[in-house]
Parts: sequence; C-alpha cells; structure tokens
Amino acid sequence: MSQVNTFVVTLRRSLAGTNWRQKRVLASLGLRRIDQFVEKPNNACIRGAITKIAHLVRIDEKEDWLKKVQDLQEKRALRPPVTMSHIIPKVKE
Repeated sequence: MSQVNTFVVTLRRSLAGTNWRQKRVLASLGLRRIDQFVEKPNNACIRGAITKIAHLVRIDEKEDWLKKVQDLQEKRALRPPVTMSHIIPKVKE
C-alpha cells in the first residue's frame, strides 16, 4: 500500500455533548460545522489528533474524496426545466 500524503477530514457528528478536550482538538484541526472538511498532512501529530475524535469525523484519502465530490456534483447538476402548459384540455362529453 502506498503512503498517503494528505487526509481529508470531514466533521460528521455534532459537537454538542462532547468533552471540552475533543472540542479543542476539532478547533485545532479547523472543524466547526457538520459536513465541513479540511485537508491535513499525514504526520504523527495529525494522526494522534484524529484518533482522539475518530467517532466524530470521517477520514478519506484525497483521491477517494475528490471522486466522491465529483459524483455528488454530477447528481446535483441542474436538470432541464419543467415546461408547463396553461391551456386547459377540453373534456369530451
């Protein structure tokens, strides 16, 4: 397995009810809101911080994360507008 240079860390759970130490770890990583993400280097300090809050975050490799984001953007792409006719069809009697 090749060495990963960077992680993408996404906050998945709320900070409500967490320990103050966990809140400080999240703040040091730059995470404040749910679904917010940051890119962090792969080093011992960051890995240690992630282990303290592993139950609150999702960790992806950058390449996998980019693929997920592109898939979501394709799903959320603008759909063609719905055309409506305001002509009321006549009912046959």
